[in-house]
Amino acid sequence: MSAQSRRRHQRCGHGGRRERGSATVQAVVLVAVLTCVALGVMVIAQALIARRATAAAADLAALAAASAVQHGQDACAAAGQVARANHAQLSECSVQGEEVLVTASRPLHSLAGWETTVTGTARAGPQRLQP
Repeated sequence: MSAQSRRRHQRCGHGGRRERGSATVQAVVLVAVLTCVALGVMVIAQALIARRATAAAADLAALAAASAVQHGQDACAAAGQVARANHAQLSECSVQGEEVLVTASRPLHSLAGWETTVTGTARAGPQRLQP
């Protein structure tokens, strides 16, 4: 390479050897950051989905319990059966007259490696009249 072409090459910004490969490092860092963000979004989505599913299990269990009360059957047994059918456990069940309060729970094993319990509570029974 002649001295003139070398000067032209350096003027265009291609002469710095210290910057060689820096785009690769930046690309690796960008991929790592995007992977962490994607993992975080998936963990949050997983928790929200589990919460909704547990709330739905509690709702269905409460409705089954209220129906059982009206038919003279064991409300909490009906609620427990419906909760188990929806992959949840019956944590609490209380019956006051025709009103039933149910709490269902299920374990959550996160993609991030932590474990917790997700709960949902629901009430079912006749409509309360407002004065």
